[in-house]
Amino acid sequence: MLSDIRYGWRQWRQYAAQMALLVIGFSVFTGLMMLCVATAPDLFKKTPTWVTANDTEYVTIGLRSHEGHMSQTTLANLSTVNAHPAVKDSSFLGTVVASFRINDQSFNGENVVFMQDQLPSLLGITAIARDPIQFQQSAYVSEAFLANWQGPELIGQTVLLGESETPVKVVDTIPQSLVSQPGLQEPVLLVSGSHFSTLLTVDFGDAPLPDAVKARARHMIMQETPNLYGVVTLRAGFSSADLADLSKGRASKEEGISVRSGTDSMDFYLHQGIDFTPHATNALKRQWWIMLVMCVVFAVLNVLNLLTLSINQCIQRRAEFATRVAVGATPATIQKQLLLEQLPLVLTCLGLALILTLASLAGLVAYWGVHIDVMTLVLGAVLSALVLLAAVSLSVLLPFSLLARRQLFQRSRSQEAGPMQRRLGHLNVVAQIAFASLALLFAFAMLTQQWQLRQQQAAAPAAHEFSWSRSDNVNNGIDIKAFLNAVDGLPYAVAVSSKPFANPDTIASSVNAETPNYDDGQGINLISVSSQYFDFFNIGGGSAASAANREGVVLNHAALSALNLRNSAAVFEQRLFIREGDELGYDDEQPIAIAAVVENLPHFGFLNREVAMIYGDLARLHSINQTLYLYVDVIHAAALRQWLQDRQQRQGQLWQFDDNGLLIEQMEQMNQDLNRLVMVSVLVAVLICSLSITSLFYQLSGLLQMRQRRMGVLLAVGARSYQLFGQLLTLLLALTVLAMAVVFITVTMMNPRLSLMMGADMLAPAAISLMLAILVLLLLVSAAVAFMRIMRRPIRQLLQ
Repeated sequence: MLSDIRYGWRQWRQYAAQMALLVIGFSVFTGLMMLCVATAPDLFKKTPTWVTANDTEYVTIGLRSHEGHMSQTTLANLSTVNAHPAVKDSSFLGTVVASFRINDQSFNGENVVFMQDQLPSLLGITAIARDPIQFQQSAYVSEAFLANWQGPELIGQTVLLGESETPVKVVDTIPQSLVSQPGLQEPVLLVSGSHFSTLLTVDFGDAPLPDAVKARARHMIMQETPNLYGVVTLRAGFSSADLADLSKGRASKEEGISVRSGTDSMDFYLHQGIDFTPHATNALKRQWWIMLVMCVVFAVLNVLNLLTLSINQCIQRRAEFATRVAVGATPATIQKQLLLEQLPLVLTCLGLALILTLASLAGLVAYWGVHIDVMTLVLGAVLSALVLLAAVSLSVLLPFSLLARRQLFQRSRSQEAGPMQRRLGHLNVVAQIAFASLALLFAFAMLTQQWQLRQQQAAAPAAHEFSWSRSDNVNNGIDIKAFLNAVDGLPYAVAVSSKPFANPDTIASSVNAETPNYDDGQGINLISVSSQYFDFFNIGGGSAASAANREGVVLNHAALSALNLRNSAAVFEQRLFIREGDELGYDDEQPIAIAAVVENLPHFGFLNREVAMIYGDLARLHSINQTLYLYVDVIHAAALRQWLQDRQQRQGQLWQFDDNGLLIEQMEQMNQDLNRLVMVSVLVAVLICSLSITSLFYQLSGLLQMRQRRMGVLLAVGARSYQLFGQLLTLLLALTVLAMAVVFITVTMMNPRLSLMMGADMLAPAAISLMLAILVLLLLVSAAVAFMRIMRRPIRQLLQ
């Protein structure tokens, strides 16, 4: 047994390059499988680990944001949820930016999470006080806040909340599992939801309002502030689908007081289970599936690689096996020997995979926010080891079994291959070409997309952003027409908008293209821009928009699709009904014409370009209480800054402006996820392609070795080397065509989903052309090197 293991180690010297490939491939495969198995239980659970009452069906309720994600809802909306016949119990959890004081230290603008008193008992949260009275008097601080605290022992100290300085006592730290949710900012304090009104800051300025009016306004604002998530349990016989008919609640008007927010036209977002950021969880699940697909790809690649090596070794060792059989060895004994020879490979791969898994586990837990149990990790390691053993056993024993079944141990046929070996070799070549093609195509698709985005950024001006707003002591809004007239008089182009270009906090209004029936309308984001806006950013359709947008609104392609309209001449005869039309300067229920259609702008990042937007003319608004955003070419930024300073001084400091810097820097910040995705995708694609091409080279060497006796006969009777190389290229061409057919069928099926997830078009002509060019070059080089290596042997050796 030990001699067989030592023989396996000695093979590393003879097949060093191929064994190194196998070690890398199987280590990555085993490590990925360990991670998949370890993270799957927590990632695919309907309830997080801090929920212990798992015998109930929960539904998380929020609002659908501009990007289609779950965002926080309001108390007014949850009041209608409570009245639904399917709801048994309900509670909420939310966040608010608030101020509090501990001893002599004041903390302002801190993220505070609050939960209704019934939530700990409803969900079975063991680390939070379940008694409502006790919970109302308690506070929990984050571990990071506790670590940075300078002063007396924090546990037991009194926290004074908000302006009213409501006292609560610090009793413990916030459970880490509760705050490590993907997509949620970690809070510094957790308190009872009964303190929500205390934590909410409402600034009425110097408005001379009676205290009773302020109290009613504050109550309505609290009802309409979107900063919480609802959690409900359902009655027996009901499911989350029964909540589809929920209608949103609105706080009633009281003596002329009304509240409006950007959530007025947002629909309910219902999620089965408990998850406050299902979009982030779904993104993690997509990454998990990608990781699983990569695991399968590496498994197939490495099984084929080891199969190739085993076939070549069996052919070379056929005489040895025949001798052992002749002296009484059984096939089972030889199979045991072959398995023991692979034990060093298995142990090395398992060790490296375990190191890879443990090294990446801490970062993965911090990034994904999932809880990984030690026993689950052990189970993943055991399962991965078993799968690795099965893959290695299959790859090693299959070639020998074929030899033993066909009784091909005669020395005279030691270099010939049977039909099964040839078919396996051809299958391996097709698979390696297919994997290399897919990897190259995916990498070039991502790089092509990135290059196109860079070209678009290069074509657009290097915009510099300024913001202009009223001072705190000014009650009147900005006179839009006077301001735009002054801006239009500048000797350089300046674009103005009511919202920032990057990540605008727009109002999503209900829009209908047929009747003013807003209940059936589509939620589309509204933004007002100046007449130079589209020309400034070099947007397609911008000239038409600049010329006509005062007579109507401008839609992007995503808004056109949301309204089921076609981009044709007939669309300009269509009239729109916008519920919050006054945001664009139109009257209620006024039919509004479509002036132009423009391409989708990356307001929310390049991965979220498909957000429906409607642009109105800023000049239609008489005044605006919000901030205006100005964009100018960077070469004129200093001139515009000086103009704004002069205007501010001339008008007695009634206005203020801020220099927000280059727009491209803001966009780069938003597109960090895309850049990381491109980098990781390219690295993985290069790794897969390298393994595939290297394996292809060794497989071609194996195919030539199987055919070397036939090649020696042809050379002996006068055949030329280039004729033999032509036969090899003909075979390679046929296998490549077969692989390309598989690749393009796969890509055609995958492309719509990949385009939606990553924005990369794998059927782009540039990506396909680059892939084919690189692939042909790699195939030619691999074939030529493999052919020259075998042709260096003399004809006598080829004929043996």
